[in-house]
Amino acid sequence: MGLFDSITGALGFGDTAEKAASPYYSQITPELHKAYDPYIQQGQEIGPEYLEQLRRMMQDPSALMSQLGAGYKESPGFQHSVDAATQAAMRAAAAGGEAGAPSVQEALAQKISGMAAQDYGDYMNRAMGLYGAGVSGEGGLQQQGFQASTDLAQNLANALMSQGNLAYSGVQGQQQGLMNLLGSLGAAGITAAFL
Repeated sequence: MGLFDSITGALGFGDTAEKAASPYYSQITPELHKAYDPYIQQGQEIGPEYLEQLRRMMQDPSALMSQLGAGYKESPGFQHSVDAATQAAMRAAAAGGEAGAPSVQEALAQKISGMAAQDYGDYMNRAMGLYGAGVSGEGGLQQQGFQASTDLAQNLANALMSQGNLAYSGVQGQQQGLMNLLGSLGAAGITAAFL
């Protein structure tokens, strides 16, 4: 213990401002962690999956599309549309006297093929839209975790800065008070010596 600490202790000076503020400051870190940690953890957990999905899209998009396309099933209205087109083509061919003609069958096959391509394309658009929404959602969670991590670090730094400033101000105030007291005592001692 130094001379200054001995004198301030003997005169009843203490770091009371720091001690008074300490219980409040000690609550900051746990409260910040309570608020931010769930989002940070969520971002950390989703990060590897999010990066994997981005890699899949960038490295081999055709494999991803094949995987999504593997789940294709005809839409409920597809077979109805095929039946309606077939019946219409047969009626038109019969009315024109061309029922069973190869040209009618070829035209019908092309129409059905176009309808199938359209149905598959619609399926893929929906599948890619859902996949994209999922990856975008993962990206949002990743960003939310990063932002929470950034905010936590900033708030903890601010709390520590406030604690440091309070400690510095408290000690500086004590030193100034002691210097004023010693100055007054010294002046009183000098004055008493000349009286």
